[in-house]
Amino acid sequence: MKPVSCIYVVFNSVYWLLSALLFPILTVHMMQQGMTALDIGFAVAITSVCYLICDIPAGYVSDRVKKKFVFAFSLLLHALTFLIWALAETHWCLFVAYGLWGIARSFQSGTLESWYINQLDKPERERESKQAFAWNGVATATSIALGVGVTSIVSSHYHYVIVFALASLLMIILSVLSLVILHEKTLAERDVTPVSAPLLNQVWPVIRQLSFNRFLFLTTSYGLCFGFLETFWMPMGISKGFSETHISQAYSLAYLISALVLGYIIAKRATLFDERYVPLLRSLFGLSFIGLGLSSNSWVFSLCLILIYVLSFVEGPILRSGINQAITRDRHRTLFLSIESSAKQGVSIVGGVLCAWVYNHAGGQAVGWLLGLACLLSTIPYFIYNARPKSEHHNQTS
Repeated sequence: MKPVSCIYVVFNSVYWLLSALLFPILTVHMMQQGMTALDIGFAVAITSVCYLICDIPAGYVSDRVKKKFVFAFSLLLHALTFLIWALAETHWCLFVAYGLWGIARSFQSGTLESWYINQLDKPERERESKQAFAWNGVATATSIALGVGVTSIVSSHYHYVIVFALASLLMIILSVLSLVILHEKTLAERDVTPVSAPLLNQVWPVIRQLSFNRFLFLTTSYGLCFGFLETFWMPMGISKGFSETHISQAYSLAYLISALVLGYIIAKRATLFDERYVPLLRSLFGLSFIGLGLSSNSWVFSLCLILIYVLSFVEGPILRSGINQAITRDRHRTLFLSIESSAKQGVSIVGGVLCAWVYNHAGGQAVGWLLGLACLLSTIPYFIYNARPKSEHHNQTS
């Protein structure tokens, strides 16, 4: 990979490593502060709404200033959020922190990815970015597993506040390093003219392009699936009679196996990252959700959970590369990615609530069938795209 690809992978994976430090303890810490499960659900909703509201304006700002400033600012907001969570003694302070977390994620979303793609020359983007996104999947999966493991050890010897403070300090250091290391091409070097049009005048053309992009349907179905799974994977397993330890081990193992599978594919220079495999990968992804809902054996449940994450990481480089190839203007790149992220986040909010309602009234089997069917349906625009003459493909993204 090129040096710029390595920089992108390192910064992104370190960001997820620091974020993963809080995954095992955040909800437990909030409950220790006196918050109920309903309070935490409301707080998570605040995060999602703030993310959704701020994502597109953040992308607009990022396209007008140096992206390293936006990325560094988002990391500082993360650090502030962690400190408030560690020191707050009232519920309203915790709610404010959850709102800040959503804003911080909105400024981080797409900014680093947009910075990376804009540094590549257009002829080499598809090949180089697909390889970088694949290695980024390996690094991210490993980082999350490592972060969860480190916190499991540290939190058993020290108070949770120490973990929050450590994560905050490291986020500040990463913010400073991003200002020093993330150099950017000038507008002249990228053959891009400055953008002075109002936000709404820029958003509409991008939305029109998004509405015909086949990858949008694939990525938003992820928002539906993981909007439910990332919140209910533990309760879903417990409701089937499985132990928390076994479910946690399966969750960590899913990320480690994802990293190993991606690494193997890259090492063998396999063609699995080819677009032609998308329907197969997505179909297996949907069937894994159905199996997760139907499973009554802990090992089958674990296997389905692992398959879901492995398949999502394998398909990830294809989606990210495809979406960035569909963006024909660098000056709109972050805005495009922000709209795509907002669509996914919006589907995640609605899907999470819908699936939670179905889960509460009909159980895990019904949710598994619902998500599995949604995954299978998300491939329809892809088949329609491939059925068209190749000459129309170029016109669609021009």
